[in-house]
Amino acid sequence: MNSDDSDDSDKSDGLEYDNLGFNQDRRVSRADILFRQRDGRLGAENSQESVLSELSHRHLFVGKDYGNWLIKDVAELNCPDVDLIDRNNIPRMPWHDCACAMSGSIASDYARHFIERWNATRTKKVKSRRRLETWQFPIPPMLLPTPPCEPWVSTQLSTVSCNRRSFPCQMQALCSVGTWALDAGNKGKMKAAATNNLDVTSDYTESSILEAYVRAIRESEHFVYIENQFYISWLGEKNDDDLINDVATAADALRFQSHVVRNPITEALYDRILRAIEKGKPYRVYIILPLLPGFQGDPGSKATGISIHCVLHYIRESLFKGRTALIPRLNEVTNSPWDYVTVCGLRKWDTWPDGVLTTEFIYVHCKLMVVDDKKLIIGSANINDRSMLGYRDSELAVVAEDTAEVGSLKEVSFAGQKVMVGELARRFRRSLMAEHLGVLTKESRENMTWDIALLDDPVCDDFFHDVWCKHATSNMNLFEKVFRCLPSNELRTFAEVKISRQTDPLYITDPEDAAQLVKGIQGTLVRYPDEFLIDDVIFPPKFAKETLAPEIIWT
Repeated sequence: MNSDDSDDSDKSDGLEYDNLGFNQDRRVSRADILFRQRDGRLGAENSQESVLSELSHRHLFVGKDYGNWLIKDVAELNCPDVDLIDRNNIPRMPWHDCACAMSGSIASDYARHFIERWNATRTKKVKSRRRLETWQFPIPPMLLPTPPCEPWVSTQLSTVSCNRRSFPCQMQALCSVGTWALDAGNKGKMKAAATNNLDVTSDYTESSILEAYVRAIRESEHFVYIENQFYISWLGEKNDDDLINDVATAADALRFQSHVVRNPITEALYDRILRAIEKGKPYRVYIILPLLPGFQGDPGSKATGISIHCVLHYIRESLFKGRTALIPRLNEVTNSPWDYVTVCGLRKWDTWPDGVLTTEFIYVHCKLMVVDDKKLIIGSANINDRSMLGYRDSELAVVAEDTAEVGSLKEVSFAGQKVMVGELARRFRRSLMAEHLGVLTKESRENMTWDIALLDDPVCDDFFHDVWCKHATSNMNLFEKVFRCLPSNELRTFAEVKISRQTDPLYITDPEDAAQLVKGIQGTLVRYPDEFLIDDVIFPPKFAKETLAPEIIWT
């Protein structure tokens, strides 16, 4: 095994829990606690503890924290201690997310943004309430802007970052915000229909998150690494091959998108890959998405999986199928589009206390992009029109960049070429990839079959093909062989899904063989099942409830 002294893990990464939320024999329920609650004896036994706190001594994931959105959507939020699903038979859906803590003037920027939004909403609500004859609600207070705060020192940052490392860098606050959210334009009387008209709302719309994404992709030199909850961005037909390069801003680029999905993120990726193909230089696009949307339903079922299939349709049309999709369009100019793009998801397996294997995909909730190990964009914006256009959902994000003036740059090699990278973006991207490949900590590297130093070079073939793509494909094949997972590339039609459900998977028919096979799964990275239901139409049928709402609800 090859190793180095640098460890991508932090002190908090070694935390382990003995009880992941199910009872040890999978037969004893939590009814005793609920019975004591209803019987009035809970307070007598321990008046200092609530039901939630007592349950927390039994389970890591209490009540609705133990959830699986495919089985049951969140409901009855006023009863947080009540389970949504049977924790003794249904695995919890794991969650993958990323966040950052910021200090300095950027924190003041976000504080002022919050204060402005609070005061605008407060004024609007007070005016509305005063029109009610029986209005008796207290008036929410106005907030005053705060002076710029002094940057925290490293010891102060550690109190909120669990001893994770902090880095100085250049940062810029970004947002998606429009007329309806700012209460601006025409004295706040803008009609709802006008919010979907870019020409009307452009003066009161900020789409700086979209502009930052598009600019970062266009200016990237070596790779982009994307993790997002959604990926809905279509390629348009351009009369001029250089049109996208002539567009000054992302907001202007929207005017050239004539189809229902208008954000030009895939357009920017497509053009950047074309430049790499023309110059004969390596360029990589890493995309990680949840394997399925987080909607209640049964994937592969025409009856209950309509909402899931609807989102999959838009993702398919963005990446895998048709004239609006990235991969088919790249196929027109190169025989090897997968030399430039990889799309993956995350999945893990475990055993119940009685030894029976189980699996579930990890729900990716991140909204981030790392570019060339120098620039990081992270925030709340999904890659779709709702988050990116500005005049629809409101979002916040930040772009952090290591520069020669602010930050720390060092020289590394990307595919044999010397480049300068930043410490913040590099460590962030490196730790994410190490986590997905199952080599985040030193202990997990004891049985490695590849050189850990390859994590420093996400552009070279040795890492892109022989590590990342190889592990994703190998893991996917093992999961499908043991569990017959959904979604799966082997199930191209609804009919094949139905037949597959009638066949017991290997972990049921041959538990011993299955237990040996899962030991070969390394990390959680799996290839995205781009051929799942590819031969069937998955757009909602004509009179389904999903088609009653405007199409932009899904995009």
